[in-house]
Amino acid sequence: MGDYCSVANLKAYLGQDAATDEDLLADAIDAAEAYIDKATRRRFRVAAVSWRRFDAVRDVDGDVLYLDYDLVKDSQIINGDGSIVAVANRQLLTPNSPPYWGIRILTGSWRYSTHSEDAIRVRGYWGYSLKAPQDIVQATRRLAAYLYKQKDSQVFDVASFYEGGILTLPQGIPAGVALTLDHYRRGGVA
Repeated sequence: MGDYCSVANLKAYLGQDAATDEDLLADAIDAAEAYIDKATRRRFRVAAVSWRRFDAVRDVDGDVLYLDYDLVKDSQIINGDGSIVAVANRQLLTPNSPPYWGIRILTGSWRYSTHSEDAIRVRGYWGYSLKAPQDIVQATRRLAAYLYKQKDSQVFDVASFYEGGILTLPQGIPAGVALTLDHYRRGGVA
């Protein structure tokens, strides 16, 4: 992975100069990025286009095709009947800026020839953004640093004393990282 933060960037953040632990640092970055993607249900850097398929009945309401994932930029849309939907004949739906959550067909309708299932195909950049936002980069650095430093820790949990004895609680991720991720958490059913 290493899409949000590089090993060199993490080393600078940790104040390390030596070429040691680079594999562990890369593993920490990969784990941090995977955690962030899973916690937010988003991908914050998309480098390549890919296809996604949609049901021409279930995923459509009137003239709007509802997308199942964030779309940063579309490159081609093929209606269910095999016709290409021209750029001038479609509108990407979003309140203000990408990511897009739907596509409105401006003339005609969403159609299909034989079966509605997987009939509409959309080719584009599927994710939140083409380049990770700076606060996600910082959250990745902080979380990767936290994960990396756990290798030297003797205590992974926090012990809390109360009247009935000792209660051990997991530390969790840094609070600032959790706050950033809450802002980006994708809603919906999953």
